[in-house]
Amino acid sequence: MVRALQSIGYWCGLSLTLLIVACQDSAPTAPAVPLPMSASELSGTWTFSDSTVATTPVEQVTCQNRGVANFTAGVENTGVELRLIGTCLTPRGPGGRQITMEASRVIMLGDSITFAVSGGQGVQAETCTYRGRLTGAHSLAASGAVSCSLRGPGSWEMTWGLARGPQLDKFTSIDIAFGYTCALDGGGQAWCWGDNSYGNLGTDDAVPRLVPAPVAGSVRFAKLSLAREGTVACALTAAGEAWCWGSSWGGVLGDGAGAQAGRPVMKPQRVVGDLTFSQIASAGSHTCAITTAGKAYCWGMNALGQLGTGNETPSSSPVAVSGGLTFKQIDTYTLVTCGVTANGRAYCWGEGWSGILGNGDTSDSNSPAAVAGDLTFESVSVGAWMACGVTTAGDGYCWGTGGNGLGTGSDVGESSTPVLVAGGLKWKSISAGSFIACGVTTTSVGYCWGDNFQGTLGTGPSLLNGSNRPVAIAGSLLVDQVVVDWHGCALTVAGIAYCWGTGDHGEIGDGDLRTRWVPVKVAGQR
Repeated sequence: MVRALQSIGYWCGLSLTLLIVACQDSAPTAPAVPLPMSASELSGTWTFSDSTVATTPVEQVTCQNRGVANFTAGVENTGVELRLIGTCLTPRGPGGRQITMEASRVIMLGDSITFAVSGGQGVQAETCTYRGRLTGAHSLAASGAVSCSLRGPGSWEMTWGLARGPQLDKFTSIDIAFGYTCALDGGGQAWCWGDNSYGNLGTDDAVPRLVPAPVAGSVRFAKLSLAREGTVACALTAAGEAWCWGSSWGGVLGDGAGAQAGRPVMKPQRVVGDLTFSQIASAGSHTCAITTAGKAYCWGMNALGQLGTGNETPSSSPVAVSGGLTFKQIDTYTLVTCGVTANGRAYCWGEGWSGILGNGDTSDSNSPAAVAGDLTFESVSVGAWMACGVTTAGDGYCWGTGGNGLGTGSDVGESSTPVLVAGGLKWKSISAGSFIACGVTTTSVGYCWGDNFQGTLGTGPSLLNGSNRPVAIAGSLLVDQVVVDWHGCALTVAGIAYCWGTGDHGEIGDGDLRTRWVPVKVAGQR
């Protein structure tokens, strides 16, 4: 199954124009330069130096913003707004008077960049033309030559100041979503990186990050869950309090405020209801959690019964799942929820057309439906149209519509009941994604199977067409956790995070915008 990328064109206002023509890395030999893949990757604070500019201490005080360019970009459909703010150059010029220079046009073609700045009046009028290329290995940058009508030639350099990795402690857990990644360190601090369109990084702003940034606030967490296909993140404190951030669309944050359309919540806020949870699972349309007493609650949209309440009524506050079952584990994805009861039986509810409910049917269900077969599960994981589970005996099973992601070792890609994952391996955990799954064996080895779009198998370029059976993740890492969807991440037994796959939003966390075909270490780790 090939996942299509949307083609986006860019336009902007009268004073500044940006044109990006860049290709997503589509081959194992990715370019060395991290090209910006969307306008949001240009958002943030850039430091700018120009060798032709000379200032006195007085001028530097007067022009405090000299040398700093703030790019603000936002994408809506095919449009982008881009503003160059506070670029203040102070050439002395005739008469020694300060001149404020403003950019009028920026053009980027591939990895080249050209722009001009002009300012002043009369004999003090000056125009400087800057030409160069994007550069960088661990951060996006640009440099080149400048030619000024008054000051003459020189050089310039521009770097994004947000791409420097912090010093991180070991991580205890990691999770991924479309375009971003989050992890918890040993002290309970949450760190996130990648796209930040709806404040889903929790950094109290909407600025994307190429390396880990701390989630805002003083709350410390013990467990973390991201919506694989959405802009929602939730976490639990050690005391079982639930906090969420990101887009509040459909009431998925559990704030009790109703279905507010896309209001960004840029730092953690408490889920209403004063319930104490032991586990939480976020999806793009809803969130579910298990109380310390084993009762399942869900909140958010409910068009296909994904809240499991026996009806299709949405709720922006937690509502009890019907059936009176006691759960020990739960997982969600878009329109589906699956859970494992205390006695090891798997149940799923919500959208059923793909066979993802695993009950031998393709009908929707607004209440928990038992997964077929006499299997006793330890855990289940829900992907786009497929789910996988690990039995108490360590065997892996998948079901739904997953192509090679079902991992049967054959051309069986659809099944409305569980089918055994090939290879005879014993599993500690399995994570299902979009036509792909990855797992950790009882010997701490990571394997993936299914689609290899943009290197999501983490095995390198040798399996461009994917694999219908488990193949070892490259790097001989001893891993404790693996999660996968459009990109993948693994946490080693030593608490070091590695990521791979699609990287055009900075979700890999190594400071680049490059797709990685094998695991690379997240920046800032010892």
